[in-house]
Amino acid sequence: MNFETYDIHSHSGEQKNNIFEEEKELRKISLPQLIAEYGDRIDKIVNFPMPGTVYFNYEKFEIEDKTSSYPYEIENKELIEAIKVYDKEKKILPFLCINPKEKVDEQIDGLYELITENDIFGIKFHTLDTEANIDDFFSSNKIISFCKEFNLPILIHSGNYHNNEDCNNIFDYAQKNKELNFCIAHLMTFSEKFFKNMGSYEYDNVFTDISPFLGLCKYAQENESDEMLKLDYKDPSKVIEDLFKKYSHFILWGSDEPFGDFRIGKDKSANYSLEDELNFLFSLDNRIIETIASTNSEKFLFNK
Repeated sequence: MNFETYDIHSHSGEQKNNIFEEEKELRKISLPQLIAEYGDRIDKIVNFPMPGTVYFNYEKFEIEDKTSSYPYEIENKELIEAIKVYDKEKKILPFLCINPKEKVDEQIDGLYELITENDIFGIKFHTLDTEANIDDFFSSNKIISFCKEFNLPILIHSGNYHNNEDCNNIFDYAQKNKELNFCIAHLMTFSEKFFKNMGSYEYDNVFTDISPFLGLCKYAQENESDEMLKLDYKDPSKVIEDLFKKYSHFILWGSDEPFGDFRIGKDKSANYSLEDELNFLFSLDNRIIETIASTNSEKFLFNK
């Protein structure tokens, strides 16, 4: 291929808290393990710390960890240090995490220190992990000003579940901050409202990543509702082709590694590997691959 490919959504490190209430071991993958999994199939990998920061005790809803002065302090630093040691080919593009509700000043000071000494490519806001919504995120002028100062794209965890993960109103905020690029992760679980708003949005600074695509299609099969796009979720190839026809200019490919296996209903789960997602990606028409895994990614990341 004569273009660079990107995974716009991956995690590394160790999950400290079971925020998804899964009946399985918490996720754990080191940066060198992650890099090795891709081999030479993907050129650049956007990576951020695992959700489940050590700063909180989620069961008691109180601050617990005494070694961390503020949310994501340890996780962000560990990611940067791991990149220095293990990312010899410069494949990793780190996004650092932030919590808009706890010790924001301290977090911004820590991010300033990291970004002035290292290459940082964006900010990750996990709505579920922080128990915060996008209204909370945009209420912090310091976070928005920081992102504007360093021209950092922002990736936001989403889900069409009528809780903090609901990002349907991103477009009002994005319009007011047109100099920033936003990615609403996970296709807003195929929210029809989200895609209707996206279809009529007049600017080009909002994107959505499809991670983990095979798992999302499996989820949609088991949980179809009137709020979802009417697509043939049993056929992921048809789903991506239909999405591409209407929304090709803002779809980004991502894997969500290592979260390809997750619960999709009572006693049911999706179970897809990074290899499954990669094989699916490269089974697509070359025009689709280049658009969602290269052209759009570079626009989101670098305004190319």
